[in-house]
Amino acid sequence: MKRRTLLQTLAGSAVLAGAQTDRPEGRRFRIWDEHCHLYSVPGDTPEERMSVLIECADRLGIERLLLSQGYSSDRHPTADQLRTENDRVMRAVRRFPDRAYGSVYLSPAHPEFSVQEFDRCVRDGPMVCVGELEADRRCNVPEMDVIVERAASMKVPILQHTWMKTGGNDEGESSPYDVVELAQRHPDVSIVCVHTGGDWERGIRVIRAAKNVYALGLAGRVRLMRGDLLGPLAAQAGRLAMVVANLPYLPSAVLPTLPREVRDFEPRAALDGGPDGLALLRRLVAAAPGALRPGGRLVLEIGEEQAGALASLMAAEGFTDIASRADLRGIERYIAGAWA
Repeated sequence: MKRRTLLQTLAGSAVLAGAQTDRPEGRRFRIWDEHCHLYSVPGDTPEERMSVLIECADRLGIERLLLSQGYSSDRHPTADQLRTENDRVMRAVRRFPDRAYGSVYLSPAHPEFSVQEFDRCVRDGPMVCVGELEADRRCNVPEMDVIVERAASMKVPILQHTWMKTGGNDEGESSPYDVVELAQRHPDVSIVCVHTGGDWERGIRVIRAAKNVYALGLAGRVRLMRGDLLGPLAAQAGRLAMVVANLPYLPSAVLPTLPREVRDFEPRAALDGGPDGLALLRRLVAAAPGALRPGGRLVLEIGEEQAGALASLMAAEGFTDIASRADLRGIERYIAGAWA
């Protein structure tokens, strides 16, 4: 797909929806990761770090990565930092043009510079959209307008972080309400609402009325259901090809030792896995055979040193081909098995 064609596709339907074109023969759908960073990845250069990301993407069947923010996670970057991190992303994109797209890193704290950087990286460079927009200011501030108007001039979408933390957002962090306000001021610009961290279900409801705000670009293809584990899927018993779950797996005693940004802002129900961390995982392993069709797979994210216990639980329920995989830190983080 040509770069300019991609820009038009992104502006109309968000990144993931755009991945449907030019589908390789024999594949039902394609997977693109529209929100990816180079930081926390091993490697001395952007090219080396991108190579590691591609190895991970290949293991997961992800075809393309949309990179942003370079190595930085600084909430208050200077103009020079923005330029440096954008240069790193462009190096990775130019080294792997068939696997990566770039998203320009800007900040409403530097509106005039951000417009110049947009022109350098998007109009005259290889990048295809705007984002990150850093948390110096909330996205509904007037300083955002000049950045959004420049994106609109090229029909370029904007990726905007949002949070709806149960303990309250930090200063400068945008909420879905702020995104909706921005979208109403600029109805011709497509905005992809990423993360919606914390109370995401409420966040999705907030943006629903804004026709130019997208959560995943999967409207009409995903159905959200609320219930206890597999309860809402009772009508699909014995028919599911795969069950994938990221359930709470931390032992209760660990919670007080977690970093403040996790302990104080994430809902306890999203973290607490009971005395041994396996309370919900144990229930799902027992329930999954009734939901999966023969050959269907159960895939779980797990905590440190839980792979052995989960493998035993899965084997006892009749799962076969059980295997775990490590994350980038070498910790066994995922386990999967096939239902006979």
